[in-house]
Order: sequence, then structure tokens, then C-alpha cells
Amino acid sequence: MPSWKQPLLASCLGLAVAGGLVAVAEHRAREFERSNGMVFPWHEPGRKFALVPKDELSPLNSAGFNDREFEEARTPGRTRVVVLGDSVTYGSGVPTAEVYPRVAEGLLRERGQDLEIYNLAIYGYDVEQVAATLRHVGWRYQPDLVVYAAFTNDHIPTRLLRVGSEGLPVFVGVELEEELAVLSPELSVAAARTSALARRFLGARVARALAASREAGSGRGAGQPGDESWFQEHLEAMAADAADRGVPLVVYGLGPHVLAGGEATCEVEGRGELFCAQQRLEVDRLHQAAHDAGLPFLSALPFYEAAPQTSFYRDEVDDPHHPNAAGHEVLAAGLARLVEDWQAGALELSAPAPRAEQRSTRPPKKQGRHLEDGARESRPKKSSRDHPPPSRARDG
Repeated sequence: MPSWKQPLLASCLGLAVAGGLVAVAEHRAREFERSNGMVFPWHEPGRKFALVPKDELSPLNSAGFNDREFEEARTPGRTRVVVLGDSVTYGSGVPTAEVYPRVAEGLLRERGQDLEIYNLAIYGYDVEQVAATLRHVGWRYQPDLVVYAAFTNDHIPTRLLRVGSEGLPVFVGVELEEELAVLSPELSVAAARTSALARRFLGARVARALAASREAGSGRGAGQPGDESWFQEHLEAMAADAADRGVPLVVYGLGPHVLAGGEATCEVEGRGELFCAQQRLEVDRLHQAAHDAGLPFLSALPFYEAAPQTSFYRDEVDDPHHPNAAGHEVLAAGLARLVEDWQAGALELSAPAPRAEQRSTRPPKKQGRHLEDGARESRPKKSSRDHPPPSRARDG
């Protein structure tokens, strides 16, 4: 063999080995994402990521939602409600049968309603993803009513998920700062759309930036600043979409379950003494955004405050956001009231009252056993396969 061919052959062999190693790493990274419930529906712009439909590993239905199987065809005379939201409405940490949209459906059926509620919430979703889910998926179910269960951090764009038991960061965003990009933000985001390794690499860079942001104290307690104008833009797009279809859209405003006891008893370790006041302000912001978009709004806070408990922590889980099964019963009471008020034509456009005046003048109806047994023990924490654990970085 000519001497000049030997270095060339060695180079080619090295490139082949390197390419093979990269291919193996990419395959493993993709399998890691899928085994933890993640898929990437790029054909549905705005969703960023979705969940693996029902299979031998997933507890979800065939549409990729934490609910029973859905039917697109309508049953004559039966009311259909579609609920969208993030991890609280998805039901992170509680059994599927005890997630509040399912419980609310049971409440209303007990009262003689011929009604079904489809839960299209997915953990980690922001307002853009919620709007995209309604646009690409929700309308196929021909709902009579759409409820956007908005949480207090939905104004913060989701860019990062913590995946698996190790909490490995995975980038799922559609924008990237110049200083975090490789070559350019556009090329970096494009790479993340096609490569699991790129998602992991960018996820690590974003995670470090968020950690630095938290240490610097930026953002409203989440380590990443929110964007009210961005939230308003997508909320108004949802409102226009619903109006064009002649379907009412209502905003159900959710906050952390620790707000149940009011400001006097709200303490969250490691979150700072202003956490609860900030979260109440965020609920007010949701209310104002709904008003500005011309949408009715119902807050879940009065229902929390009417409960006998001051919080709804799950067993051995220090999480002020996601309630236990008893907390979901409280949220179900609020959702049931929302549906009944809509049916009665009692949902009206309203603006939030000044903070000092914000005490419920219309206490929630008691819901019999659903509120009376609210102090019962929550169920043990579910395994990672019962409810996939990824969380978004904006949850802190």
C-alpha cells in the first residue's frame, strides 16, 4: 500500500469509529427520552413536546393524555368539556382516577348531568403549548366548552425539562440566547429539533444559565423571567380561535395549594416569605389577562380557602404546587362550579379586585363527602412509570 494511503485510511477509519460512537450515543439519548415518556411532534408547531401514547410502558391513553380513551364522535345529548393545562391539571403525583377533571366529571354526573370531561393537560406546558394543543388536537373532539386551567407560571416559556430519576436537562425551547448558542441560535434550535444529543447539550447549557439566574435573584421566584405580553398574545389567539368556532372558552385560575390557608399560614421552606404574596399576585395577573382577552375567569383560590386544610402536600414530597388527592377534590369542586355557572349563563367578564378587597364574596358550595373528607391521607408517591416525572425548569 502506498505510504500516502495509510494516513488517509487511518483518518477514514477514525471518522467511521467516531461516527459510529455518535450514532450509538444518539440512539441511546433518543431511547432515554422515549422511555421517560417524551416525543417531539414537530408537525404540530407550538407544542414543543408531547407524551408517548399508550404502550406497555405508558399509563396514558392512545392520544398521549393522562385520561381514559377519548372518542371523537359525539354522543347525542351529552355535553363535552375539554380541559387544558399543565402538570397540576395533568395530575402529577396522584392516580389518574383522582385527577380533578375526572373527579369533577363524577361530581356532575352524580348531580344528574349527562356530561364528559376530556383532560388534555400535559406537565411542563406553557400558554403557547396549551394554545397549540387546542389548535392541533383539542378541536377534533368537538367540545361544547373549553377550559384553560392556567397556572401562575404559564407566562414563562418552557425551554427545559428535567427528565428521568437523575433529572437530566433536556432542551425543548424554540428560542435561545446568543450566548448559549453554538454557531447561532437558529442553528442550535434547528439541531435540537433533530438530535437528542443536541437537546441534552443545550439543556445542560440552559440549566447552568438558569442556576446562575436564580443565584442572582432574577425572575419572579422561578429563576427565569416571565413575559406577560407573550402570555397575552397566545391567550388572545386562543380566544379568537374559540370565537371563530363559536365555542366558549373560560380561564380557570390555579395557584399553589399552600395558598389554601391564606397569607397568615402560608409558609414554604426555601421559597422566601414573599412566595405566597407573589403567587396571589400571579393569580390576579391571570384574571387581568383573561379580562383583557374578553374571557370569563374563575379562581380556584376561594375553593382552596374554604377547605379545612391549609395545604395539600403529598406524602414525603416537599412540593407547594402539586396537590394531593384531597387537593384535587377541591379543584374538582371549582371546575364543577365553573361548568354549572356556564350552563346557567352565570359566567361573566370581570376584572380582579384590588388586593385588599380580594376576599370571596361568593363562597363555594360545599360538596358533601368531597370536601368533608378532605383531611384524609394522600396516597403514597407514585413510581416514575405510573406518572412520568419530568418537570420544567420554570417550576424552580
